[in-house]
Amino acid sequence: MQQYIPSIGPQEVRKIHTAYTLAREAFGLDIDIIVHCHCELDTPSAIKVAEAVEHIKPLFYEDPLAPSFSESWLALRRTTRIPLMTGENIELSEGAMPFLQNQAVDYLQPDLLNSGGITGTKMIADLAALYRIPVCLLTSAAWL
Repeated sequence: MQQYIPSIGPQEVRKIHTAYTLAREAFGLDIDIIVHCHCELDTPSAIKVAEAVEHIKPLFYEDPLAPSFSESWLALRRTTRIPLMTGENIELSEGAMPFLQNQAVDYLQPDLLNSGGITGTKMIADLAALYRIPVCLLTSAAWL
């Protein structure tokens, strides 16, 4: 059996902490900083990155985990005060519903291409409104 190796090790966590600390010092508190992880982290690594950057008060922590809902999102939600955002890879309202029902994120960011176009994205936004979760639209469809 292979040993589990987290996607982010202690050395990388220190580099992340240093880089975001320097960015906050350079930009000050008047500029928002977003921490975006492109859905690449496992749960322990996502938690460690959140701990490493929480002190800079990021606007939100975007896509730290795999795009589909799982218990990992709830574990991360319980361990950080940073607002969480995901959704650009959520397909249709069915993909958004578990995030909303479990209050797993602070923002949803549906992408028009992945979320069922304008109609599907509107459905997600309407559902999010019922749970008082703000929606930040994204489109990789620049041609729209």
